Amino acid sequence: MMLGRLDEEENTGSAHGTSLKDRFKQVRMREEAGVSLPTIDDVPPTPIAPSVASIASNESTDTGGKILAPGTVSGVSAGPSAMTEAEVDWDLWQNVVYEGPAAVARSSADDLNRAIATGIPSAIRGVVWQVLAQSKNDELESVYKELVARGTEKQKDRNSNGTSLEKVIRRDMGARTSYSKYAAAAGLQEGLFGVCKAYALYDEGVGYAQGMNFLVMPLLFNMPEEEAFTLLVRLMNHYNLRDLFIQDMPGLHLRLYQFERLLEDLEPALYCHLRRRNISPHLYATQWFLTLFAYRFPLQLVLRIYDLIFSEGLSAILRFGIVLMRKNVTSLLAISDMQQLTTFLKDKVFDVYIDKDPSAGSILENGFFGSSSSNLDKEVYRADQLVRDACEVKLTPELLKTYTTEWEEKTRTEKERETELETLRTTSTSLAIKLRKLEERLEAADGEQATMATELVHTKVENEELKDENESLKGQVKELRIVIEKQPEDIEKAWKLERDDLMKRNQKSTTKTSGLSRS
Repeated sequence: MMLGRLDEEENTGSAHGTSLKDRFKQVRMREEAGVSLPTIDDVPPTPIAPSVASIASNESTDTGGKILAPGTVSGVSAGPSAMTEAEVDWDLWQNVVYEGPAAVARSSADDLNRAIATGIPSAIRGVVWQVLAQSKNDELESVYKELVARGTEKQKDRNSNGTSLEKVIRRDMGARTSYSKYAAAAGLQEGLFGVCKAYALYDEGVGYAQGMNFLVMPLLFNMPEEEAFTLLVRLMNHYNLRDLFIQDMPGLHLRLYQFERLLEDLEPALYCHLRRRNISPHLYATQWFLTLFAYRFPLQLVLRIYDLIFSEGLSAILRFGIVLMRKNVTSLLAISDMQQLTTFLKDKVFDVYIDKDPSAGSILENGFFGSSSSNLDKEVYRADQLVRDACEVKLTPELLKTYTTEWEEKTRTEKERETELETLRTTSTSLAIKLRKLEERLEAADGEQATMATELVHTKVENEELKDENESLKGQVKELRIVIEKQPEDIEKAWKLERDDLMKRNQKSTTKTSGLSRS
């Protein structure tokens, strides 16, 4: 289950193992000596989450017969609820811490897988988590202290509003968690705030995402806040949890696709039933991956889930998801309405693991995460059975690699199609612009043509008028020609008449003059 992943980490982070080894050694000596751990009511609220070792160093006090929930900060039975401390294989866990999980996995893989599936002992859970993840990093712890102090004056009132980032984180803490009703959790609020703020400043690509406090709280219940920060960084980067929160959430889409393909291969009838009703994992399983089930399950069960995550990776969430679907196959197949199916998948799919008759040793106090306004606080889950069922799911790296290849091909095809569509949209837009310009030019040409047609009509009318005028002038010219042609003859006639008249008059005058001369 974990050998392949751990082989890659054999030599990673060995320089920081000394303090974890010392812590493990102290806890083992104390546990084997029979020194019990304090109860949840005995842990004083402090701004920094106490480590398991520091909690264990306190002397035990009487609980007054009060039964505490496995998985609380008290450390009592936070591991496998059915296991007594005498049954803890301290030699195995010591080999894990001292030699590294990869070395132990090569020699005793079955024993290690069985031990992790049974539950990492609560007293050493924080140490083992860091060993499995190879997260211990003194430099990063120093970076955390710088980040958590950035933009905040330590002398300032704790209740002040601070920066906008701080406001968002504090508002989210108050709205989405109900762990403050626990005395120990009250001392972890500032640690939770610090880790969320520091990571938001450390990784600007992710920033602060709503619900990140769900991821951080299980860490703070098992180690100091600076170690929780380094482990969160490791969880985000090495375990690829970061891909679930960056822009477009590629990691989330990949995990949901893997889950859907697993459901198709392992429970085909249920897959088809949901598929026909258009119910995809995005509708109900998104929070499983974004919060690692911490939004729903009590801390005891969340810690067991984290055990598997740190040993084999986020594929553990796929195991738990498939188990929940398998256990509810009959109920889901009996529901046909889409709304009822969605509601069942979101709220009731977990009920199959509720312990209807819990023993005193398995009583859990829910409410560290999620809403406390319902009966969820009273629910007790059969954690051991759920983890055992999850570990039985046949899930190999090769199968996940196949699904990943399919998803990458599907994503590549979709991107190519989207690129093609975008190219077509761009081309279409360009052609539309060209068409609009041509239409505008056509409209302008039509306008010019209309103007020219109007002018042509006017010209034709003018031509007709000029033609008529020309014909009239031609007639006048013809008449004038006739007049001109007749004019010399008329002039000559007139001249002759006038001449004859003058001659007659002259003759008369001559005759008259001659008569006068004779007389």
